Amino acid sequence: MDKAERRAHGGVLGKNAFNLDVPQEQSPSKPAAAPAPLTLTPLESMNQSIDRLMQYRVGNDGHTALKTLQIYVRNVLEKPAEFEKYRTINSGNAAFKKRVGNLVGGVSFLRAIGYEKDAASDQLVMQTRDEALLSTAMQLLTQAIARF
Repeated sequence: MDKAERRAHGGVLGKNAFNLDVPQEQSPSKPAAAPAPLTLTPLESMNQSIDRLMQYRVGNDGHTALKTLQIYVRNVLEKPAEFEKYRTINSGNAAFKKRVGNLVGGVSFLRAIGYEKDAASDQLVMQTRDEALLSTAMQLLTQAIARF
């Protein structure tokens, strides 16, 4: 047996040349169930997103993202009369991509507060305005910016 064949057999010569108890892979009788998808509450998702954004220390990218998200939340929260204006975010915008969209945690934070990706356009759209959730988001962002 040459070296390549031995490697293919896990270094063993022949079928079990040394009479070792080599555990055989057993095929399961029934396929393993796929793990249930992990679903987070909006609060957990916001905290996780903020934690990820806080890791972007170089160039203050994380700080810029947190400040930008704070502006988005403040506009929706404090200007209910202009909800139609602030309920959509153009995710194709170069400034959005640079500040929030290209960072891990940016878009997931927006999804946690109610923005959803519109399949027809390149926009994030908020269908309903949840004032309690937005207030919580504003508090979390303010605390994160203070810690940064």
